[in-house]
Amino acid sequence: MIGAIVQGSFIDGSFNQYLYHQINDVNVINRVTKTCMKSAFIHETVVSLPVKERKNFIGSVIGGSSKFAAITPEQINSSKNYFTNDKSVLDGLHQAAVQNGFDHIVRVYGDSPILPSWLIGDAVREYFKRTGEVVTTRDNFPEGFTVDVFPFWMLAEAYTYQDGREDFDIEGFPTFQLSNDTNIDKNLDFQFKNLEQAELFDSILTSMDNGHDIIDILGDIVDINEEDIKE
Repeated sequence: MIGAIVQGSFIDGSFNQYLYHQINDVNVINRVTKTCMKSAFIHETVVSLPVKERKNFIGSVIGGSSKFAAITPEQINSSKNYFTNDKSVLDGLHQAAVQNGFDHIVRVYGDSPILPSWLIGDAVREYFKRTGEVVTTRDNFPEGFTVDVFPFWMLAEAYTYQDGREDFDIEGFPTFQLSNDTNIDKNLDFQFKNLEQAELFDSILTSMDNGHDIIDILGDIVDINEEDIKE
């Protein structure tokens, strides 16, 4: 079974609260969750957040527009959402994978609202061409386009031999970097981490919702918004 885990992200050691911000009537983390659910390669999508974020996450779903919410209020207390030790992202990932029987895991981040579903598909296809390797977009795509695909046994090994690690570090395993054959500049940053970016993301997501491909959209707007998306 291939499962997607939408992971809460941290910036300079602090949880990124901007993933609850609404853009185009959908909060950022729900947008990412919907992207995973759209992918034909994903059998199940779950969310993993620190336990102290439970109240904020519930509020973000109930306070949002329910017709757009990828996760409904009724699902909050189900087994599909994993609130775990504030210090251990690794524990949350492992818990989510074990309880859902994930054999293969697609890890994305909750503050990546313009992550395209085709990139998830490309990463999964490449993953199944290989044996014993993590496939990732990290080196060749911008921040906000991160997709990691790996087998459960790697996560289980990392969890068993944590040695103080708080997250699943792909650098400890053989890794294949997915090539970027698009015109999307890997040096740009599309991780949603401040409100000054809201107008830019609103423009991008409106175009995506109208059926335009992210490659064409970024080609049109990157030049005039370069200051907002520099790393």
